[in-house]
Amino acid sequence: MSVFRLLLFSFFLSACLSAQELINVKVQLNWKHQFEHAGFYAAIKQGYYEEVGLEITLLEKQKDLSSFDTIINKDAQFAVGYSSLVLEYIQGKPVVALASIFQHSPLVFLTKKSSNIRTVSDLAGKRVMINPLSPSSASLNAMVRKAGMTYDYMILSKHSHNIDDLINDKVDVQASYISNQPYDLIEKGIDYNIIDPVNYGYDFYENVLFTHKEMIDKNPMLVHKFVKATLKGWEYALKNSDEIIETILINYNTQNKSKAALEYEAKVIKESLIPKNTPIGEINKARFQRILFLYEELGLINQTTKTLDSFIYERKNGLKLSLTQREWIEKHPQVYFTGDPNWLPYEAFKNGEYQGIVNEHLKLIEEYTGLEFIRVPSRTWSQSIKMARQKKVDVLSETTSSLLKEELTFTKSYLSSPVVMVMKDAESYKDNITEISDKRVAVIKDYGYVTEIKQYYPDLNYVEVESLQAGLLSVESKKVDVLLCALPQASFWIKKLGLQNLRIVGKTKFQAALAFGVRSDYETLVTIMNKAIEFIPQKKQQEILNRWTHVQYSTKVDYQMLGIVVVTAFLIIGFLIVRHVTLSKYNKKLQYLSQTDNLTKIYNRAKLNEVLKERLQFYKRYNEGFGIILMDVDNFKKVNDHFGHDIGDRVLIEVSSLLEHNIRDVDSLGRWGGEEFLIVSPRMNKAGMEKLAEKLRSKLAKKDFDKVGIQTGSFGITVIEPNDTISSLIKKADIALYEAKNSGRNSVKFR
Repeated sequence: MSVFRLLLFSFFLSACLSAQELINVKVQLNWKHQFEHAGFYAAIKQGYYEEVGLEITLLEKQKDLSSFDTIINKDAQFAVGYSSLVLEYIQGKPVVALASIFQHSPLVFLTKKSSNIRTVSDLAGKRVMINPLSPSSASLNAMVRKAGMTYDYMILSKHSHNIDDLINDKVDVQASYISNQPYDLIEKGIDYNIIDPVNYGYDFYENVLFTHKEMIDKNPMLVHKFVKATLKGWEYALKNSDEIIETILINYNTQNKSKAALEYEAKVIKESLIPKNTPIGEINKARFQRILFLYEELGLINQTTKTLDSFIYERKNGLKLSLTQREWIEKHPQVYFTGDPNWLPYEAFKNGEYQGIVNEHLKLIEEYTGLEFIRVPSRTWSQSIKMARQKKVDVLSETTSSLLKEELTFTKSYLSSPVVMVMKDAESYKDNITEISDKRVAVIKDYGYVTEIKQYYPDLNYVEVESLQAGLLSVESKKVDVLLCALPQASFWIKKLGLQNLRIVGKTKFQAALAFGVRSDYETLVTIMNKAIEFIPQKKQQEILNRWTHVQYSTKVDYQMLGIVVVTAFLIIGFLIVRHVTLSKYNKKLQYLSQTDNLTKIYNRAKLNEVLKERLQFYKRYNEGFGIILMDVDNFKKVNDHFGHDIGDRVLIEVSSLLEHNIRDVDSLGRWGGEEFLIVSPRMNKAGMEKLAEKLRSKLAKKDFDKVGIQTGSFGITVIEPNDTISSLIKKADIALYEAKNSGRNSVKFR
């Protein structure tokens, strides 16, 4: 009996000690318990936190207390927040974003269909339920401001979070979660409209998991374990939503939500907010930078040079790949690769061993992804190209200006260097290629950027050389006057060959942008390599570059000429002239930037408003009519969801180019917001506008976009009428666009 008691006591003591070993961690949620926090419930239920020594306490949102305040006050170790967290970081607050659970914000404006409120411009004079100062309202606030509206035009009411206020017409509009409140309307048989910031170009992250910087500094391993267990919980919750819904109903149903409501929420989250092709929790630095640019554009923050390097948490377990990408690597663990055998410092095969800048980047990609690149030696660059064309290798090291673009699919550029001019050291500094128009210009055979240079400057006296070394020696022996080549190469080989009488005398506007050309049937590999390229720290790239290059420029001042020029006054005058020219160029650049959309390089919304004001003045003074076309790319959100924002950006650039090349010279084209474009056409009547819109619709519907395929557009058109203002004109086009979308998209409607 005593032995049994001793064993029982030992077991009890062991259990107590085991329990004491767990570290209690508090997590502040951004709302009440529901499926949007399912990952936490799953990780607790499955024991994922306990496996890494953590005990989790989930804190529901309390009235008037933000999750940001909870972290800053250190009342919790982790919290769930919003994209607006980046504003706090920019203002110097010590917060770090660990993971974004939702890739898109679920917050929208919800209206009853019977109200006929369909766009932001319809909100004027309406009763709107929103807390505009709440961090969660950032995307709605941005959408309202971008549409030229302010809350001063609306009748605001404090948010009750009760959908009955909308149902019973106490308010006309309610800020709502797309995953929740629409279900209540569906259940009651009420038709509704959704005004979504995504459709206005505001695609924000949501449910961002974050912590205090001090937590990462003092407890990096705890942070790592917590993030890993949480994302593992989310992966389980998405695959087993029915089970987690039962868990919520039993243990977490503080809102008394029905099973059907939770099922609706889970469905929306799985289908819209956490895309299958995106790794759970992914935070893309470039996308957060775009969000920051939007805040700057709207005047919510001043221009900042602060980087986001310290804001986004770098996970210790490396790159986070999607399920599709992981499965691809499992099927193709080895990838065959080749490059230029004689292109140092970029790359070379020496005694069968691959080396250089490209090789060091390749090693990092291997480290991040788990792929193994089998380096296949070649004797010449032509042989390397032949192997890629015959698919004897899967990946080829190349530049983005390659002649193989139609045969291979290219990754993003991971390193870009200017093409420079190498001449004898007695030569003066050259500002651009036009200054060598009377020279014999050596270029390296089959190099991609050479084709681009020849397109811009077809009349130069070109001399093709087989290699860079041959080109340098040709300059030294005066067989040619100048060699055009990439900066790192020039610097490396001038020093390597001991050519002390050669110098880099100037840069050109061309770039040797390094990338990888991948066989066309390996599209998933391209996405994997792109993700790895984005993951490489800039500091690491600079270290690689510094190891392999030693830049030596020709002195910009021609000292022989300087010896002749002894008159101080002449120097001062020359300086003033240069300064005047520089300032003029700078002012022109500023003017260009202020009226140009950063992505598509066409007019931005501010410039379009100027054009509209000008046309309206012409109409009032000379009765010169005009029309506008408001065009929207159909189902564009799906493009971003399925292919990523970089592909989406490329589609927008190509759409803007197509529109620009199919309108008149007197027409004005600009990006109105997101995937919407506006065309202002002077001296056009209804028939002319319909003909133009139909032409654009047809051209777009026939274009086959790379990776995306056919992408259609809807067109809303209108013409100026007496008593029209800019806002009323835009509203007419907006309604026409809405009618075009409702008629099946890919159509033209007049209002």
